Amino acid sequence: MNKILYNKAVIYIISFGLILLFTAYDLFAGVKLADEAVSYRKLGYEAQQKGDIDAAVQWYQKAANLDLAY
Repeated sequence: MNKILYNKAVIYIISFGLILLFTAYDLFAGVKLADEAVSYRKLGYEAQQKGDIDAAVQWYQKAANLDLAY
């Protein structure tokens, strides 16, 4: 009986650890994607200022694919 309880406790602890790990990974991945979107938007703006509208649209589209705010 004690061995069964011990095994269940180990499974719960490992599961909780994995949930925390994946949650942290998702949070950091979201930050990275937001940073990429900002970079793409800046590149789009720079291309637009140079008169390269086609390139600007491509950069803006990349930014919008990562963050709909753009």
